[in-house]
Amino acid sequence: MDAKSGKKMKRSGRSEQEDSSLEEWGRWVPRWVKQLNPMEDFMSSRNRVAKKIARLGSAFGYFPLDPARNQLKRKEALGASEPVVENFMTTEIVTIEEKASIQQAFNLMIGHDLRHLPVVTAEGVITGILSERDVLIVHSEGKEKSVREVMVHNPYVVHPDAPLKEVVRAMERHKYGCVIVTNYGDKPIGIFTVVDALRAFEHLLR
Repeated sequence: MDAKSGKKMKRSGRSEQEDSSLEEWGRWVPRWVKQLNPMEDFMSSRNRVAKKIARLGSAFGYFPLDPARNQLKRKEALGASEPVVENFMTTEIVTIEEKASIQQAFNLMIGHDLRHLPVVTAEGVITGILSERDVLIVHSEGKEKSVREVMVHNPYVVHPDAPLKEVVRAMERHKYGCVIVTNYGDKPIGIFTVVDALRAFEHLLR
């Protein structure tokens, strides 16, 4: 009995050092169990593998975590680029000054078989556009008018590097018959018409 009591007293009578060790053990055990959690261990391993793949892919120009960058890289690798209006515009452009007469405009359009005639200032800066329909109406009336009086002011103008799809979308939405292409000094260097749009469409279908 005394032996049993002694044993009990021995078990319950822990030293301060033992209590400290047990307390430290109690703090460590949850961390140890957490490290053994299968799901967390799996997720941690997966993240490490993903990072290694990303580093390896970056060395070869592939970025697993950046789809947009991958798409750009693929385009560069294939030599692909978004079509721009410069690739399909008509560069042989005929213009007329705003101070000219409608008769002069009529003669130009008939002589060059034009449906659209860009109007420029004396300095060559785009200022408007004449359509075949407007010129024919005024000419048939026999009225003497200047180009400035008849032209459409502030025409739709783009630069050569304008994306083709945006230009065609604007033409369709606003029912434009043509687009004037200018340099960055607002001087016309080309014209993009519905016929040019059809030619571009045919080319892209190949």
